[in-house]
Amino acid sequence: MANIVGLVGGCVTTLSGVPQIYQMYTTRETKAVGWTMLSMWATGLSMTTFYGIFSQQIPVWLPSSTSLAMTLAMMGIKYVYENQASYQSYTEV
Repeated sequence: MANIVGLVGGCVTTLSGVPQIYQMYTTRETKAVGWTMLSMWATGLSMTTFYGIFSQQIPVWLPSSTSLAMTLAMMGIKYVYENQASYQSYTEV
């Protein structure tokens, strides 16, 4: 029963990132999400994922690794859109 509660909680937490990714992707607005927060979040998720793997706790590592993948996607979107904006400002001159 505890594993089910852990997995459901992890799924809810992981799914909370979907609206942020959708918003960033559709609006191309990434200024509200900082690099420091994303880096710290990714580091924490990496550590939690490794802990879950080494302690063989699926309710820990499965949602953590999925959230890590989503965080890395946010970082990729932010990187592309920020560099795209700076590239466009150079070409408009």
